[in-house]
Amino acid sequence: MADRVTVIGWDGTPLTAAARSALSAATLVAGAAHHLALDEVPARAERIRLGSV
Repeated sequence: MADRVTVIGWDGTPLTAAARSALSAATLVAGAAHHLALDEVPARAERIRLGSV
C-alpha cells in the first residue's frame, strides 16, 4: 500500500518535472477522464474517474 498522497494539477498550470515524476511512480490516479488519459499516467496505475466535485 502506498504511504502518501500527492496532489497535482489543481491550478491548470503545465505539469512540472516533479509532477511528471510523481505520475510516473503512481499506482493509483484519480481525476477527470482527460486527466486519466495523459501519457504520463502509467499503464499499470489503477484509475478512478471523478465526476463533478
